[in-house]
Amino acid sequence: MIRGVLSQYLAVDIGSSNAVLALQKGDRILREPAVITVAEPVQKPGLRSAPKHGRERILGVGSEAAGFTPDADNGVRWVHAVTHGDIADSRALGLVLRKLIRKARSNWIENLIKARKVALLAAPGMEEVERIKFSELLRELGMTRVTVVDAARAAARGSGWDLSRPQGQMVIDMGGGKTTFTAYSYGETTASRWSPFGSIDLDRALADYIKGRYHLRLHPRQAEEIKQALGSVYPLTNPESLRITGTDYSTGIEKNITLDDNEIRDVLIDVCEPFILALQQAFETITPELAGDIANRGILLVGGGALLSGLCEFMTERTGLKIHVPPDPINVSIRGALLMLGEKGGSTWK
Repeated sequence: MIRGVLSQYLAVDIGSSNAVLALQKGDRILREPAVITVAEPVQKPGLRSAPKHGRERILGVGSEAAGFTPDADNGVRWVHAVTHGDIADSRALGLVLRKLIRKARSNWIENLIKARKVALLAAPGMEEVERIKFSELLRELGMTRVTVVDAARAAARGSGWDLSRPQGQMVIDMGGGKTTFTAYSYGETTASRWSPFGSIDLDRALADYIKGRYHLRLHPRQAEEIKQALGSVYPLTNPESLRITGTDYSTGIEKNITLDDNEIRDVLIDVCEPFILALQQAFETITPELAGDIANRGILLVGGGALLSGLCEFMTERTGLKIHVPPDPINVSIRGALLMLGEKGGSTWK
C-alpha cells in the first residue's frame, strides 16, 4: 500500500477561474475557484485615516470565497490568484492550492505526498518566468518533483489525438481568462497564439447587460449560473427562460426578473466575435499546407469554454471549420497530463 501511494501521480492545472488537482489512483479530480475573499479595515466617518490597528482579514478561500458578495462599503473584496494565465497574487494562489492539497490527502499519508510526481500544466506560449513561478510555488508546498506539461499536448493525449502525425493539427484551449491556439505537425509546435478572451468574459458581459438593461446588481456567481442555464450562441431546439433575483441599483431593494435564451444569446454572440477573429488570425500564421490539413481534420476544442451550448455550430458557421469537442472537455487536459507523466516516467519535457 505504501509503495502504491509513493508511485501515485498528481497533476495540477492553475487557471484564471479554477485551480484543479487530479490524482491518478481513483481518478479523483478536485477543483476550487482560484480566488480568496478579504475584508479590509473601513475608515469610519470623522476619522482622517483607517485605524492603524486594523488588518486585512481572510474571509474565505476557494469555494467559500466565491460565496461572498464583494462590498466596497464594508471593505469586502475578491482577490483573484491568476489573471490571463499569470500569477496575480501569490498569497491567494498558495491558499487555494493548500486547500486542494488538504482535500487530496488523508492524515496518514501527509508526509508521503512530498514524494509524489507532479505534472504542472502550462499553456502554450507561457513565459519561462511564469513557469518558474508556478513550479516554485508548488515546491514550497512540498511537491518537490514537478514536471512542466504543455496543456495543449495534454489535451490532445487525453482526447486520443496523435500529434506525431505529419499532418497539421490544431488545439484550441478556452479557459477562464485566456484562449490558446496551437498548431502541430510531426509532434512539433508550428504556431502558437493566445487571446485574452475566456469564459470569464462571457460572465462579465452578462452581468453588464443585466446592469444596463434592468438596473440590477447580481452576485458575481449568478452570471455564471445564467450562462449555464440559458447560455448559447446557436438557436436552441426548445426555448428556455430563467427567473432571477438581484438588487436594484437605485433603491437597494431586491427585484425579480425573467430572462429568456434569445436575449442572452445576443449578448454572448457579440462577446464571441473577438474569439472568432483570434482564430482567423491564428490561421494566418501557419502555412497553406498545414492549414489545409487542419481544415480537413478539424480542430480540437477543449477547456471550460467548450461547454458553451452551440459553440461548435457557431464556429463552423463563421469559419467553415469542423470542430471536435471531446467528452468532459474541462478535464481532458489534466487527465492527459497524468497519462503523459506515467509514460515519461517523471522526466521533464515541455
